[in-house]
Amino acid sequence: MDTDAHGSESDVTEAVIGSAFEVANVLGAGFLEKVYERVRLRQLAFRSSVPKYARKPCLH
Repeated sequence: MDTDAHGSESDVTEAVIGSAFEVANVLGAGFLEKVYERVRLRQLAFRSSVPKYARKPCLH
C-alpha cells in the first residue's frame, strides 16, 4: 500500500480528530452541540496544517 500519497490526508485527519478530543477534554460534558461545534472550528483555525475546507461544518 502506498502511504506516501495520502500523507496530507493523514495530517488533516489527525488534526481534526485531535482537536475534537482536545475540545471534549477541556469543555467536558453538558453543553449543546453548537457550543462544541463553534469551539472545534476555532481550534481548527489555530492549526495551520488544516485546509480551510476541513474547517467548514458538516451539514446534515
